[in-house]
Amino acid sequence: MPALRGKRLILSTPEGFVYDMRAATDRYVDDANRDVIDVVTEEDWYRWMLIGSEPRRAPWAAHLVWVE
Repeated sequence: MPALRGKRLILSTPEGFVYDMRAATDRYVDDANRDVIDVVTEEDWYRWMLIGSEPRRAPWAAHLVWVE
């Protein structure tokens, strides 16, 4: 998907799936040459959009992300 920023995501983990996440960035290649997407919780996303409170972003391997 070309434009991910702001889209709702489902993350795959060894324990199962994590719902209610948002893409904080589009897909990019990090310093370790991995294809990743920065993700934030749904709650942090809305706090960021409504009051500008910058969320803590977590890079997530792009191949383990599904767009809702």
